[in-house]
Amino acid sequence: MTGYGKRVLIIDDAQDLHYLTAMVLANVGYNVYSAFDGLEGLHEMKKRRYDVVLVDYHMPRLDGLQFVEISRTTWPETPIILLSGDASVSDRPDRVPGLFGCLSKPFELPQLLELVNQACCDTGISRRFESMPRTKEIERRSHDRQSWVCGDSFKGMTEGHPPGTRRSEGF
Repeated sequence: MTGYGKRVLIIDDAQDLHYLTAMVLANVGYNVYSAFDGLEGLHEMKKRRYDVVLVDYHMPRLDGLQFVEISRTTWPETPIILLSGDASVSDRPDRVPGLFGCLSKPFELPQLLELVNQACCDTGISRRFESMPRTKEIERRSHDRQSWVCGDSFKGMTEGHPPGTRRSEGF
């Protein structure tokens, strides 16, 4: 299995696309976790380390670009793939610093799998973020975050989540 043991966080408010994406990734071995807006995604990021994050561009409470900006200060090494139906963003992903890549909605499933696999396997991730400023504070947070990120223990799925995905209780 391609993604065996790798953790993927999907942050998307469109439940049908969220469900399909989760199923495809789970079927090839990825451990898939779910959030349905950017703020919930940030809470999930605090709980564990992810190998890649898929985030929608347009969402309530905290959109994809705001999520990228905030998450880059604490988790600069985590690859983020933006999912967007907005051509101005998806055609020029270099306009958004800190992205590993961008997929235009609707996307082909092989395209999704290839990009997620590249993000999980790329050992030179920092090269992708050359446009991001690296400060001592960001590097310190990146190093220190291991002390407060939770492990893998949680109480399974909650009702209404796609099979193969996990969501912590309380959200």
